[in-house]
Amino acid sequence: MADNLERNVYPNISRRNFLKLIGTGAISIGLAGGIALPAEAMSIRDSLSVKNVRREKRSKTDYIILHTTEAGNTSSRNMVKKYGLANYLIETDGSIDRVIDREKIAIHAGRSMWDGNVNLNNSSIGIEVVGYHNKPITPAQVDSLGELLEELQRIYKISDKNVLPHSMVAYGTPNRWHPYNHRGRKRCGMLFADKNLRKSLGLEDSFDYDIDVSAGRLRVADNLLENVLYGKATLEEIKKASVLEDTITNGITAWTIARNQYDAPTTIYEFPNGNKISGDEIRDWGTIPRGTKVRLNVGETSSDDMEYFHKLVGSDTAWKVAGKEFDAPTTIYFLPRGIIRTGRELGRYDLDHLPRDTEILMGYVYGGKVTKTRSAYNITGTKWNDPSTFYRLPDKRIVSGDDLDSLVIPQGTTVFFRR
Repeated sequence: MADNLERNVYPNISRRNFLKLIGTGAISIGLAGGIALPAEAMSIRDSLSVKNVRREKRSKTDYIILHTTEAGNTSSRNMVKKYGLANYLIETDGSIDRVIDREKIAIHAGRSMWDGNVNLNNSSIGIEVVGYHNKPITPAQVDSLGELLEELQRIYKISDKNVLPHSMVAYGTPNRWHPYNHRGRKRCGMLFADKNLRKSLGLEDSFDYDIDVSAGRLRVADNLLENVLYGKATLEEIKKASVLEDTITNGITAWTIARNQYDAPTTIYEFPNGNKISGDEIRDWGTIPRGTKVRLNVGETSSDDMEYFHKLVGSDTAWKVAGKEFDAPTTIYFLPRGIIRTGRELGRYDLDHLPRDTEILMGYVYGGKVTKTRSAYNITGTKWNDPSTFYRLPDKRIVSGDDLDSLVIPQGTTVFFRR
């Protein structure tokens, strides 16, 4: 009855904002016969990922990062739990799942930067909301997310400004289309920059420009996304942003659609003649015909923040694939004959004569080998079991930290971790 009265009197206000108005005196409540808000605590059910046990605790919590799953309830739940992709998942009916304990690291931000701070998994709580970056979330999700934010902001003393959409902090390394570190790697959570939605969530403040682009650390690779994030988009541009692109045209490339997954084995290109080929099998990116359909995560539901090794194919050069980072010490080359070198170690001559099928990993530290006196933890710290940390085992297999079969890592294993 009380909750109904609250909604009838203030039908367009969230429960969180209603509470705020009471606290500021904007709404007065009589002592007799006044409005009595529901007293029950927010309900969060435990749906812990198997990854939860092994995840380290964060040393600090400066941000809350909001995501959209880009899928429905069931596939979102399976994906987020399997990989431990967030601390919380909010389904379309407003129910909240705890996936990774709130004080532990969840693998949700991927390659990320804000105000010069990188690897935001280590300093943020991740909340996945079932839905899409360009479609409204449900009223039940708005209420649940608003209450969850209120609780987490109170516990960790996080300002409204530091509740950020994932697309605002994600960034990409150089590639064939953008030869520099860039903002615009993905549009995940883009709708959480909308001022009206933020107000419904109780968020009164937000950033109006990209701190890292302004400082010259990154460049803009998605002008439309930047306009949406910082309130500069026109109505027509926002409508355009609501279109899910899946077809290569003159203005839409493989990168526009698939971003960092453009050459992943789970990205399938369906040519106009009906032929299908996976991203890791394409030999010449300059000859993909217009009208080609791009299908993501075919055969596997996975996080599109997983890193991929980019392969030299066709007429590729190191510069074409790695951009201005081609000779950097944090660009790692895996040559077909088993040799591993950084861009700095190879030198200009060798980089101009790399064999086909050389694989490239960008933005990584070459940590060296595990020995009897030097463990993976000694090399990487808390990143030892991060999905973005790679291990090249003595048998030449490469596995991620999250997929290690054992806590005992063989001596001679080579370690690579994200910068």
